[in-house]
Amino acid sequence: MHANKREDVEELGAGDLGAIVGSRDVITGTTLCDEEKLVQLETMHFPEPVVSVAVEPKTKADQAKLAASLAKFAIEDPTFRIKTDEET
Repeated sequence: MHANKREDVEELGAGDLGAIVGSRDVITGTTLCDEEKLVQLETMHFPEPVVSVAVEPKTKADQAKLAASLAKFAIEDPTFRIKTDEET
């Protein structure tokens, strides 16, 4: 995948980079490999966030949807953090 151009391939070799669309079982940082030749990579370390913002749902009814969406972001982006401030 390059910018807005996509090329379907049957396989990727060692060192090749690719993008997977539509898989819910793969997240950022997942290593895909042959089940018979497992690969264990070093743990990636990510910087702490440097920007914080407050978000709130328009209505109380939207609170669960907002929380679920933010949780999805946190799974996909290791630098994204969620914190609930009970006082606000």
